[in-house]
Amino acid sequence: MIDLNIINKLGLTIINRTKQVTDMWAQLTNINPSYPNALYLYGNYLSQIKNDFDQGEEYKMQCQQVKQLRAMDDYEANKYDVMFADDTAVVIMNGSRE
Repeated sequence: MIDLNIINKLGLTIINRTKQVTDMWAQLTNINPSYPNALYLYGNYLSQIKNDFDQGEEYKMQCQQVKQLRAMDDYEANKYDVMFADDTAVVIMNGSRE
């Protein structure tokens, strides 16, 4: 027979760990609110542990959006790195009459 004290202790451990995750998430979002790996992991946590599928999927969707934006930024940065490299000539033309 399972002792009720053991079940109570497990329940308190789960409650304390859940509070720790919430506190750590608050700290992490203060440091970097759009870190894709953290968004994905927290989304999984909400979906699988807290059974909050809607909120979990929202965080996972934010993760994908951040990854897409960063991929576009990397492309733009690489494009300008090539354009303004040391061995690239830049010609500026102006159509004004002055």
